[in-house]
Amino acid sequence: MTRPFGRLPDGKEVELDTLGSAEGLQAEILMLGCTLCSLSLPVGKRRLQLVLSLPDLPAYLKDTSYLGQ
Repeated sequence: MTRPFGRLPDGKEVELDTLGSAEGLQAEILMLGCTLCSLSLPVGKRRLQLVLSLPDLPAYLKDTSYLGQ
């Protein structure tokens, strides 16, 4: 599944692709250098996040620690 994530300063749209299934491992990949935004597993009735992530596109553009890259 692909959904919009935000726009770059030049107006180009950045998308977020979700890979996996609701019943198992799920990864969200930001189409900005193929950045891993989320990796999670279902545990009980919620999803356990396995990686650190940032809340929005401006945060990824400012990131100097290369989270997910």
